[in-house]
Order: sequence, then C-alpha cells, then structure tokens
Amino acid sequence: MVKSDIQNFLDDNTKQHYTIKNIKVEYSPDLFHQATGYSIDLSDDRKIKLEPFYVTFNEYKKQWSTYRGSSFDDIKQYQLHTSRYDDGMDKYTGNYDHQLIGDVVSKFYDWYIDQTNKGKQSAYYPSFAKSVNGMTTLTFSQYVDNLRKYSFSDSLINQEINSYQDCLNHLSNVQYSHFVEWTDLDQFEESNCDFNNTYRWTGGQEPVFAIKIDSIISNKNGGYEVTIYQYSSLSEFNKETTNNSVKINLVSYEFRKWLINSINTK
Repeated sequence: MVKSDIQNFLDDNTKQHYTIKNIKVEYSPDLFHQATGYSIDLSDDRKIKLEPFYVTFNEYKKQWSTYRGSSFDDIKQYQLHTSRYDDGMDKYTGNYDHQLIGDVVSKFYDWYIDQTNKGKQSAYYPSFAKSVNGMTTLTFSQYVDNLRKYSFSDSLINQEINSYQDCLNHLSNVQYSHFVEWTDLDQFEESNCDFNNTYRWTGGQEPVFAIKIDSIISNKNGGYEVTIYQYSSLSEFNKETTNNSVKINLVSYEFRKWLINSINTK
C-alpha cells in the first residue's frame, strides 16, 4: 500500500515514469526511534538508477512530501541531463550535488542528535583533563575526530578549537585537584567554560528531536547554503510547527567532496 502511494506521488510530480526498485523505512536517531519517512531507489525507463530519494508522509496535513534534501528539481535536472554521467557511474548530473549536500548535513545531524540525546558529551564537546603540570586543560581529540568524520572543514574545526581559548587560559591557572571539586555553574561561567550548558550545533539549552532540510541554495562563492528546521518533539515534527532554523554553509575542496564550513544557529 505504501509503495503504491509513493509511486502515485512520484507520478503526479514527474513527467517521466520512474520505477521504485527498493524502499526502506528511515528512523529518527533518538531514543524513540520513530519512523520519519522512506528512502527509495528509482530507475527510469532505460533502467538507469537514480540516487536514493527521500519521501515522508505528514499525518497532520495528510499528504506526501520530499525531505532530507530530496527535491523534484533534482529529477527535473536529471531529465535535462540524461546523457551525462560521472565517470561512467549510474549517477545523474545536474543537481546531484543537492543529494550529496543533503546527505552530508543529514548524516551529521543524525549523529549529533543521537549523541546529545544519549548524553555522550565527550563525543560532541572537548573534555576536561589534567595537564602534565597538574593544572587543568581541555582535550579535543575525540571531538575533532568526530567533526572530521562528519565532514567539517579544517577551517571550521580550527575556528571551533580557537573558540575555547578563553576557557583554556583560565583552566591553565586551576589545579586539577581543585577543578574536580567544581559543582557550581557560576564557576564554569566565570571561567568561560560553561560550553556544555548549551547545544553547540543546534543552539539553545533544549535538546532537538529531529531536523528537516528546508532548502539548498547555491551562493556566489561556489558553495551552498542549507537551511534546516529543528523540531523538539515528535508532535512538532509531524505537524511541522517550528520557526527554529539553522543555516549551514558548505564548500567543496575537491570534485564533489562537500564539507561543512560554517553553522549559524542564531
């Protein structure tokens, strides 16, 4: 039933018939593990396979829509460029970059939301540690490894590390044996080390349940700006009732290798 409904949705929005070759349920990365939509593999009349396409059903509006960066504009671009492929691979050109960029953003936030909901702070923040001279410092290795794994640019990683400099300066004057006795938030705030009081890449002090990509727009620098909407609950996600948006800029350092270069949560 779901497959036929999705097929009708595709047929209503495309001039050319596309066959659903495979369909898979997508789930939210949080503890609730709720189904959010479907990823579908499509092929055209010539059996040429398109990259995975994402659709979701809005129970509140009772209608299907695309999400996670998928757009019917991608299929329109494919129709305009059906004779062009990347290195002989079965991937369409045109707005194929939209799919790549959507995947980069979605994979990062799937991981980040999962980690924040599980409270694994050492994965998404630097960690307090004892320095060789017995004072206090921050270690960034696990945090930076994760940012690099999820496609952060070196420029953004360096900028992120530098943002903790005031905290590091204060910690360098605090004996680690004294630091472990800190229990008051004021102590962290006075040292500019209260970074774990907010969610760095979603903003605010409340956890995020899920995100949806609203738009992917090219900019004058040859990169793209992605706008996402954030949802704090399943009810808000299903009703799409949020004004909480984040803008992400991506750049390419080599052919179709997209990196997150800035995230503006304000």
